[in-house]
Amino acid sequence: MIQENEIESPFSHKVAYECENTSTSANEQGLEIEPQLRHDENVVMDGRSEALSEKGFLAITTEIPKEAPTMKKRRGPTKLVKVHARTMDERPYLILNKFGQPVGPTDEIVEEFTRFLGTLAKDSELAPLNFVNWPSLPTHDKIWDYVQETYLVPEEGRKWVMETVNYAWRIHKCKMKQKYYYAFDTDEERLEKPPETMPKTHFEDLLNYWNLTTTKEESETNKRNRQMLEDMHTMGPKSYALLRHKFASIFRQEDPNKQEPSQAKVYKASRSRNPKKTYKTSFKKTKDNIVSLSYYILTSLNS
Repeated sequence: MIQENEIESPFSHKVAYECENTSTSANEQGLEIEPQLRHDENVVMDGRSEALSEKGFLAITTEIPKEAPTMKKRRGPTKLVKVHARTMDERPYLILNKFGQPVGPTDEIVEEFTRFLGTLAKDSELAPLNFVNWPSLPTHDKIWDYVQETYLVPEEGRKWVMETVNYAWRIHKCKMKQKYYYAFDTDEERLEKPPETMPKTHFEDLLNYWNLTTTKEESETNKRNRQMLEDMHTMGPKSYALLRHKFASIFRQEDPNKQEPSQAKVYKASRSRNPKKTYKTSFKKTKDNIVSLSYYILTSLNS
């Protein structure tokens, strides 16, 4: 029996997920999760002291930094240190829609909340990676309790919160596999440079699991399926719920009797692209879908 402070081996759980089948188009939360590790190459710290924050997160207090030769800055992972240090009295109250998804009080707070949930998925105590699938984690209640210590979320929002952390957890596991498994040829090389963000025993469990023949076969299948996905949203950390809420507010200003925006309108808005940006996936399929939806909306209005 697993005790609350122990981690069970992945091999006792059914295989349910591999990172190559992640689809942002199928994700209701619209998350974009950055890699876990960060290298601050433009600053050399002369001295530093470490202390645990009130919630158990490691707080780094740095002293006088010495300037180093200028190097290209790279965006690191979202840490939200100030949010994790928030007191109970400072917790913002989240407004949910009828589906239990956060839509307020402001867009900024909702987007911050989504990013905050992404940081929980990277915590090796709250969401250890050496479990094959999300349902097998014994820490769901701990995650919810921690969320409630930082935000005031009605109970109706728990399902959405867990789905969001689940999605971010899977993305994080995928990033770890890309950076610490595929980047090396042998386990000896991998164990020489393990992730600093998880216990070594967790990483050893993952290596054993990733080396299984059945896991490799499923990974290849999922990778091929993933490569066929072209219809991707471009909302970044914004959620579909927030986008629908924004449209609904505009509609009510124009006509109080109007209903919520159709899925077609939300789809078109979620796939808009910036012509100055370069995207990894083709826009052809999405463009064809938008044309079909526009024709459908036009004919519906005229009927």
